[in-house]
Amino acid sequence: MKRIIAAIGCLAAMAIIPVQAQERFVDETPQNRKVVLEEFTGINCPFCPMGHSRTNKIRDAHPGEVFIINIHQGTLASPTGNQPDDYRTNYGDALAQEVVVESWPTLSVNRHVFPNQKAIGLINDNRPVWENCAEEILGMDAYVNVAARASVDWQNRQIDITVQLYYTGDSPQSTNYLNIALIQDYIYGYQKGSEHNPAQVDNGQYVHMHALRDLVTGQWGEEITTTSAGSFVEKTYTYTVPESVRDIPVDLQNISLVVFVAESHAEIINGCEAELSFTNGGPDYILHMNQFQQVPNHTCDNQVLFSAKLDLRAAAQDVSNLTFQFETPSGIQEYTHAFEPALKAGSSTVFTSQPLAFPLNQEAQATLRLTTVNGSENFPEIDSMSADFSKFWMNIPSQDMILHVEQDQYGEEITWNIVTDAMDTLASGGPYANLSSMGTRGRIDTVTLVEGCQRFTIYDATGDGIHNTQGDGFIEFSDIEGNSLLVRDGNYDDSTVVMLSYNLPFANERDAEQIQARLYPNPASTSATLVFETEKACQVSIRVLNQAGQCVFDMGKQTLASGSCAIEIPVERLGNGLYFVQVQGKGFQGIKKLVVNR
Repeated sequence: MKRIIAAIGCLAAMAIIPVQAQERFVDETPQNRKVVLEEFTGINCPFCPMGHSRTNKIRDAHPGEVFIINIHQGTLASPTGNQPDDYRTNYGDALAQEVVVESWPTLSVNRHVFPNQKAIGLINDNRPVWENCAEEILGMDAYVNVAARASVDWQNRQIDITVQLYYTGDSPQSTNYLNIALIQDYIYGYQKGSEHNPAQVDNGQYVHMHALRDLVTGQWGEEITTTSAGSFVEKTYTYTVPESVRDIPVDLQNISLVVFVAESHAEIINGCEAELSFTNGGPDYILHMNQFQQVPNHTCDNQVLFSAKLDLRAAAQDVSNLTFQFETPSGIQEYTHAFEPALKAGSSTVFTSQPLAFPLNQEAQATLRLTTVNGSENFPEIDSMSADFSKFWMNIPSQDMILHVEQDQYGEEITWNIVTDAMDTLASGGPYANLSSMGTRGRIDTVTLVEGCQRFTIYDATGDGIHNTQGDGFIEFSDIEGNSLLVRDGNYDDSTVVMLSYNLPFANERDAEQIQARLYPNPASTSATLVFETEKACQVSIRVLNQAGQCVFDMGKQTLASGSCAIEIPVERLGNGLYFVQVQGKGFQGIKKLVVNR
């Protein structure tokens, strides 16, 4: 996210201008209503961020069908003391009086009357009332369809707006009112109670979204007098975006226009967000991305999936593809994600990537950077996004394996199971008895695998894993002869997954083959030598892990010739105890136990 740079300017001007009629782009088939959420909020309202979070979830659940207008209004919206943040407008008080706002946050859903009220407070009812009201509106017929397009002149801040209406049915009123609201996102400032919506906190500041900045068509909109079935109405406007409103800069990169039709000052029948485009030096695309995270991908390979949320604010043409750089400890991959159908300006979507390679059996940070949109680099810079990723998978050389769960003090919180791709349970364990005091205890099971891929999941009932202040637990997988294959530390929340396979045909050279290795002397006091064979010259990474699976010594990458390899591992800095030496190369890996004893 980018901090908005302050600027001072004048108020906007709006005028209706005659232009040549455009082609019809409004849908003429009957629609259900879209939802317009008018949320009355304030910077000194401690529960308002909770309301912001809830309306965001409603919008995210119905992409392209829900539009939010955050109206800063009332005593809790007024800055106090040294607060510089005044997001109020000249319209908020009249809007609040229309729907009868008595507390903050309060939501009006299409200004519709629900059980004797137009506005619903958040903290008065713990049930999902806001969500239910939005769902009810989405199920109603709309007698008018609304579509809008707007072209923004980047240099002179002028917007040419075209709105088209088509009446698929008769309005019960001879006069409707067309409204256009100027909305601004990504305003950094103060907000009381911001801890209730951490998703909108960035570097200690609250990120205000969907803030009403102006009503292009005035307090209650422009009259529409042709409201019978079959009527087509087109309105055009020229509007100059103010440099600031109440000393809050209006950044062209973060504006949008919400357009809606209402009956008088009340019932909103339908709405949309205008498709924005930029001219005169403006960017081809304006978009925002967040919510970058790993998607569960329970497969026996070294591949991961990611998801991210995309808000497309403006577009020179519909977006058919985005190209990214996906960076992990093993390098940078270029990835192009295609959208079918292409995304229109004003749309919001959460998308999931195709599988991407990730280094096996470790937790590491992955970074995503957007490089092109439809092949174009002409868009405002977007910060790279980072998230913690992991992928654990082990090919077991024997059908029987040994599972070692080192529990912490609270064994009754621990359960685990191994299931096949068909979700048949092969084995399970826990809960275990609690220990009388802080510490660990080993739990050993022999498990018989089936051919193919299976999933091991270990759970912790309180969500703090088995490596914490109650004992440093871990999970270890060994072959039937006791040779350690993989150690997974107990640092997880409510669960963690390790994929296991037996006699699984390798799909490609990236699949990790288990190599035979020797380690001597063992126990060791000052150094140990790791010996193994490679079929061809390669790079390997060698790490020493403790019993919790944490890396305590990283020897980095080494380039080796083919044939027999012998690598000396210094251990004089390690304390006495059990360790695991892990070697990884392209397509292979191995783990050997090491005992340090002086």
